[in-house]
Amino acid sequence: MARDFQNLVDSPGWARLNKVIAEQLEARIKTVMLVPAGDTDMGANPISRILNVEYMKGEYNGLVSAMQLPSTQIDMLNSVLTNEEFDDESGS
Repeated sequence: MARDFQNLVDSPGWARLNKVIAEQLEARIKTVMLVPAGDTDMGANPISRILNVEYMKGEYNGLVSAMQLPSTQIDMLNSVLTNEEFDDESGS
C-alpha cells in the first residue's frame, strides 16, 4: 500500500493537483489573512463575515490535508512495516 501512495505522489497528475491546490490555498490566504478585520467586503453583517471566514479556514485546512495525506500515509505505512520487521527479528 505504501508503494501505491508513493506512485501517486510521484505521478505527474499529483504534481498538477498540488499546483491547483496551492493556487486555491493562496486565494484563501489572500481573502482571509490579508483582509483587515474591519473590512466588510465579505458581508455587511459581522456574523456573516465571521461565518465566511470560518468557512474559508475550513476549506484551507481541508486542502492542506489533501496535499499532506499521501505523504503521511507513506510515512505511517513505512513505520508500521519497519516495526513489523523489527518484531519479526526480535521474535515477539
